[in-house]
Amino acid sequence: MKNLSKFLISVTAIVCCCLLSCNKQEDLLNPASDIAGTLTSKSLHCGRVFTVSPSGNYTDDSYAIQTALNNAVAAGPGSTVQLTKGTFYLKDRIEVEGFDGFFKGAGKDKTVITTHDAVNFSIPSGDQESLIKFRHGNIKMSDLTIKILNPDPCTGLNNNENWQNALPSVIMITGSSIENPGAKVQPVSFTFNNLKFVGGAGNYWLNNNLCYFIYITGDGSIEPYKLNGEFKVTNCEFHSAVTCIASFFTTAKLVLTPFELL
Repeated sequence: MKNLSKFLISVTAIVCCCLLSCNKQEDLLNPASDIAGTLTSKSLHCGRVFTVSPSGNYTDDSYAIQTALNNAVAAGPGSTVQLTKGTFYLKDRIEVEGFDGFFKGAGKDKTVITTHDAVNFSIPSGDQESLIKFRHGNIKMSDLTIKILNPDPCTGLNNNENWQNALPSVIMITGSSIENPGAKVQPVSFTFNNLKFVGGAGNYWLNNNLCYFIYITGDGSIEPYKLNGEFKVTNCEFHSAVTCIASFFTTAKLVLTPFELL
């Protein structure tokens, strides 16, 4: 009986230690700017959760979201970047490599990502311009709205003579930016669920201010590599763009059920 009691006490202690290790809350340093959105983190089911709140008043939220995504990559697979209810304004493009986790809001029309001032793209020639670019990884994005209504949403495009100031893509899924990467087939997957994409009238490409809502292709390579994985778009809405979803140089499976074009 004593041995059984000792065993039960040991098992209980081990379980408690595991639960504590999976649910320990840790604070993450706020962004350096006092006017930047608040940024905190905690652990959930052994995957870190990074929560970002909007700064308000058209202040740039790019830094806070970029930092949260970077920290989620560093924390490992299964981490979550959680945007709270509110409107997030981007003044800079966001680019993250190797994100394997969840990027989510509080719901369509409750969490809104948008722009106020034009985004200036100063990237290497040959790289594709996109407001949010995911390289490699397994991205699960859900429960928010991305709304681009500015008729001049960006400047400094590489292919300016064709696009002028129209945004080439809102979200880009791609792989390496290295010219002629060793791996000609690169793994990347995504699941987009319960998202709303909204574009606005412009003065450029077929009278739209953006071309692609979702753009899947190689990037920054003279000989484009192919992307391999599974892409799912479910319960999403698309309003006013030249092309809602475009895919090039990929052997991935693309599942689109259901989605709504308006």
